[in-house]
Amino acid sequence: MVEHKIDFNALDWQAPGPDARFKAIAEDHKRIRLMELDKGFQDQVWCEGAHVGYVIEGEMDIDFGGGEVTRFRTGDGIYIPGGRQHKHKAHVKSDKVRVILIEEC
Repeated sequence: MVEHKIDFNALDWQAPGPDARFKAIAEDHKRIRLMELDKGFQDQVWCEGAHVGYVIEGEMDIDFGGGEVTRFRTGDGIYIPGGRQHKHKAHVKSDKVRVILIEEC
């Protein structure tokens, strides 16, 4: 049965690294993640995945392809198409960033 409400409080945190953690749920080839990234977090590899999201709290820069850098702040939406031409890396600028991301899985 499909749940219509996501209770992030009931989900366990997963920590892929020392400066990042997330809670996630996957359904119908979509994953919804609540992510927390600490100050200084910086992706080590280029991500080519598609993301749609919303910045709940904080500031981060996203570097698109090693040239264009865009600052995302509290209240900003995020739309990043997938593919090599949209490769990107995040770098946290505030003490913490909290985002909701919706992705294909």
